[in-house]
Amino acid sequence: MLGLALAILVALGLNGVGPLDLRSPVARQDLTAALAQYAGAPAVHVLGAFKHDGHAFHVDVTIERDGDSQGTVVSDGRTVQYRYAGGRGYALAGQDFWSGQGSLAAFFAGRWVTGAEELTALSTASLTRSLALLDVARPGSTFDRVSRTTRISGVPAAVLSDRYGDLYVSAVAPQRFLRLVSSPSYRTHDGVTDMAVDLDFPTPAPAVQVPSPVVSTDDAATLPAQFAPDENSIQHGPDCDLGSSCTVSIAVMNQRGPQFGPASADFHLVRDDGSDLGTCSTAIGPAPHGQSQTVSCTVSGSAWVAFTRVGGRYRAEVTVHNPLYDG
Repeated sequence: MLGLALAILVALGLNGVGPLDLRSPVARQDLTAALAQYAGAPAVHVLGAFKHDGHAFHVDVTIERDGDSQGTVVSDGRTVQYRYAGGRGYALAGQDFWSGQGSLAAFFAGRWVTGAEELTALSTASLTRSLALLDVARPGSTFDRVSRTTRISGVPAAVLSDRYGDLYVSAVAPQRFLRLVSSPSYRTHDGVTDMAVDLDFPTPAPAVQVPSPVVSTDDAATLPAQFAPDENSIQHGPDCDLGSSCTVSIAVMNQRGPQFGPASADFHLVRDDGSDLGTCSTAIGPAPHGQSQTVSCTVSGSAWVAFTRVGGRYRAEVTVHNPLYDG
């Protein structure tokens, strides 16, 4: 009878039920070794997918112990290259990724950008959520059952299981995590679900370089040109006294950076009583950040000619058009 009782207890242990699971010490040792390797690794490369608040992410990223990271992320079907260095994120993506930036999306597309709201989801802290399953890994308390063995990319692995999901740990030294798969019911307090990622540990850790050049939403000089008129600089040419035409000029300053798309100035001559005396338009060419240039335009036509015959007071109104910012 004693032999039969022991056989039953062994059988129960081998099936992973009850406190007498004979594999628990093995699972504890495997988990302890893998957690120690993970804690000491200079970097971890993560390849796979997870969801955050219902948004799907597919990641191919390297996360360094010092907090820098880099790689490629597909966020809700939009592909973006990103780097996170020195506490700041940078992204290189297509126009679809920048759709929330309105008319600036076309300018951001294909350029490295920093400072934009879209980069919040691409910080090291955000992408580390793909490893959230390890936050509940406690040797002797969780993942204390070896549910099966398998191979990951040819490496023999033990699968440590719990209600949270499965941790795949290499069965050869150095013991390390090879794969993390959360259970369908697993959800972190901040909404991370459906984790299924493979891990490897590059040595040495690849350095994350700050990209250059960069468009920064915090640096006006890197944003598309935006011209503003200096109303006090309006000048009327000598032809305005001759009757057939009137040339008006004004200084416009570029408050931002490189020219992207056309900019123009409309000149409108108006009599004191509000009647129209004619209009003309001229293009505004490139100018460096903070620099001014003078643009001019000549108004002509019957309304102006008729006005000069009788004389009177008039004024020039100038409107600058910046298509990216005019809405």
